[in-house]
Amino acid sequence: MGDSADPLLAEGLLVNNGEFDSEVAKDEKKGNSWFSSSSIIVANMLGAGVLGLPFACRQLGWLSAALVLTFMTTYSIYGGLLLGKLRRGNKHIESYGELAKYAGSLIGEAGFWQRFCNVVGYTYVLGSLTIYLTTMKISLMEIFQKCPSAPPGSTTTTTTTTTTVGPHPAVDCGSTQCSDHLGMVEWKDIYWLLITVAIVYPLTFIKSMSDTGIVSYLGVGTIAFVNIVILENLISESTTGNVVQDHSIFPENLQDFVDGMTQLTFAFGGHVLMVDIQASMHTPSHWPKSIYSSQLFMAANYAIVGFLGYYVYGQGVSSIITASLKDNGLRAAVNACLFIHVAVAYAINSNVMARYFVNKLWPRVLDNPKMSYFQQTWRWVLVSTLIMFVAGLIGSLIPFFSNLMNVYSSIGIMSLSFFVPTYLWARTTHMRKSSYAFHMFLLVLCVGGLSLGMWGAIKSIIYNMKTCK
Repeated sequence: MGDSADPLLAEGLLVNNGEFDSEVAKDEKKGNSWFSSSSIIVANMLGAGVLGLPFACRQLGWLSAALVLTFMTTYSIYGGLLLGKLRRGNKHIESYGELAKYAGSLIGEAGFWQRFCNVVGYTYVLGSLTIYLTTMKISLMEIFQKCPSAPPGSTTTTTTTTTTVGPHPAVDCGSTQCSDHLGMVEWKDIYWLLITVAIVYPLTFIKSMSDTGIVSYLGVGTIAFVNIVILENLISESTTGNVVQDHSIFPENLQDFVDGMTQLTFAFGGHVLMVDIQASMHTPSHWPKSIYSSQLFMAANYAIVGFLGYYVYGQGVSSIITASLKDNGLRAAVNACLFIHVAVAYAINSNVMARYFVNKLWPRVLDNPKMSYFQQTWRWVLVSTLIMFVAGLIGSLIPFFSNLMNVYSSIGIMSLSFFVPTYLWARTTHMRKSSYAFHMFLLVLCVGGLSLGMWGAIKSIIYNMKTCK
């Protein structure tokens, strides 16, 4: 089935086995296993998003949260599978933009979809890097920042301010995390952000996606520890009766529903890197194993942490669940592991973005054997440094954690995780009318989610900037 002879894919066809066989045979000892690829996906996607899920459940209410989580899990799996189907084992497709160009060429829309996916995709990646820096900064503050007004020996903790005022959006006045257990200094946000940048900066020198497969195990292990401690704390609180009896079945207003939906959607972001991850696999035909295992593992974590966190803390839950933990050494360990996990996610995303821009500025310099190590490295370091500078600058200007998640989930996830794979699959595949109508319905949902998400995020940011002094 050549591309020129048959421009449309047969529905249900995952790969061209011949193409996969040749790809594997050519480089049979290199590449990641399906399990390693699944670990990279988890390390990339399961991180900052899970911390805001109890707060998202608070905004959605029990029933809406359960329905949205189920839908997003199912669609996330389907979107990941579609990306594998559209790639068809083509070893020359190594990025989302290249995949969009290839699939778009089958329907005469190659240029548009490549440009669209590159612009939106790398905007989303940059946004993710901003979220990661903000999350790591908050983790450091919850360990080392001294609470300004707490008396000696006190165990109280100042956390992120999140309240709901009548019909207005929930107020999130940025990072005020601190600790009386280990807190040593009182510094401004910007100082903690600079320290975060200094610690993470060496990880930006990783130039190979295969190398990130090694550190991804560290990322998965640390987030597993974070989840276990959070769950143990929540279970302990619930069994001892320390449960806030202040819950709701439905969201209080449209703003809460939209904000909760977009925060939960952010937890499933990361499809923009899935093509890169599949391209680095030893046997790309095992891609479905990576998708099912990673997405179901994440969904289980999200359901437990989100629902249990909301059950214990009710309407008073913080926008970042770690801020609700008791101020002790265990919470410090949780934040240390969270910092490591998010640092790994930063390295993965930075790797993809830096590679794209280095290849754009100096085509094929990274694959040219005639280029010295120094010639390749200084270009990589320059681009990685500029990327980190821009991400840090955005994080310093907009310190509202939940609002940042809502903006980037609306722009990047609704479009690249859901809309684009569905659209390209529907347009390049022979399918029944009922199947085509179903895919069109999914596209309408994506457009509606994106529009509502942007409306809610912008409204919240404007309100927070006016309210927070």
